[in-house]
Amino acid sequence: MTTKKDFILNFKTFSDSWPIRIKQSINSNLDGFVSESGFMGEYLASLITGKKGTASAGLGFDLSDGVNADESKLAILVRAAVCNSCGEKVLFFKETCSCGSTEFTYPSDSRWGIDSKAGIEYKEQLDKYILQVIKPLNNSFDCNEFIYEAFLVDAKNKYFTEYLMNQYLNSPSSNNCNLLPYSYDFYRAEPMKVVTLKITLNQFNSDIECIYYDLENTKPEKMPLDLPSVKNLKNILEENTIPFKKSSSKQTLINLIETNLDIDTLTIEDFPLKQKNLGKERGTLVRKL
Repeated sequence: MTTKKDFILNFKTFSDSWPIRIKQSINSNLDGFVSESGFMGEYLASLITGKKGTASAGLGFDLSDGVNADESKLAILVRAAVCNSCGEKVLFFKETCSCGSTEFTYPSDSRWGIDSKAGIEYKEQLDKYILQVIKPLNNSFDCNEFIYEAFLVDAKNKYFTEYLMNQYLNSPSSNNCNLLPYSYDFYRAEPMKVVTLKITLNQFNSDIECIYYDLENTKPEKMPLDLPSVKNLKNILEENTIPFKKSSSKQTLINLIETNLDIDTLTIEDFPLKQKNLGKERGTLVRKL
């Protein structure tokens, strides 16, 4: 099993290149930050689970020990912003839009693409999904601090399987699940956090602080109560005979649950699968010059 020290040293081989990648990105207006994300995600996942790559070039499992396989996903939440004045995209590390504005909106839709067909049909061979995130500590052009987190999801977890099966059976257009990090569906999969690192970029390299490291953790993350719907929260209160007003705000419902219930007693059974509009048309993609 990879030690914390070895994991950090291996991580630094990637993050030490980020300062120069940021400068190159700014000079070229090309997004080169974590440009090696595919290899990086699979390599770090290999350190986490101990399985090796299959040299499949995307046509097979990401990692395998000859008996079981793992799938690795890395989502980069350091994304180009949208200018509030002209609507153009602006590189994350640029201070000013070409129109002169400095007022931006930062997207929060980076996701892991997960093949539901493979997840269902190869469930017996699959062991874990390693879901990884790199996110900025704050959305600002001069941000030099980032968080890396890695979570393990049991490929045979009943709730994760339910999520994959919903896509597999009900979406005629695509088997791809767009799983948002830190979303309702993410927490329903009972992810187990194994690594949290804080990366601070210097002029030519990076410093790494280990916030959490336990590759054997088996305790799932709890569902944040701000993610379920108002209807879901009301159902929890009703099931526990806790009175509430029909007109109560979401925050009031959350406060009632936190005040009257032991939050640790809530399980994923209390949070049903979300109904989604699967198979809808994506519309027309227009490329801009």
